[in-house]
Amino acid sequence: MTKKKIIKSIIIILFISVIFISLSYIIGDICTIESNIKNYCKKHDAMTFSAITKFDWDIAYVDYQCYGIGEDIKEKYGLSGDLEQIPTDWHYRIAFYNKNKLIKDIILPIS
Repeated sequence: MTKKKIIKSIIIILFISVIFISLSYIIGDICTIESNIKNYCKKHDAMTFSAITKFDWDIAYVDYQCYGIGEDIKEKYGLSGDLEQIPTDWHYRIAFYNKNKLIKDIILPIS
């Protein structure tokens, strides 16, 4: 192999690795929150969601707008921030805010 091919191969491997690590982190974070909610509900009759998350927030909005990017909740509550698109009508969003600043946007499957 030539030096250029080796460099290109290394760059491609690094790029794929970064993508894989990023996706693992995002999926792991969503699964952790979802499993924390389920586990907490098994042991308690009531909860504050801040007890199961690792980030500070003061309000969370639930959004069921199929394929939306949060237009409805942004307009209704005067919110800002870049929300991800809900990929199907079998998913929903929980958007966590702290002092009207978007902290975390997670999309979960309806189950």
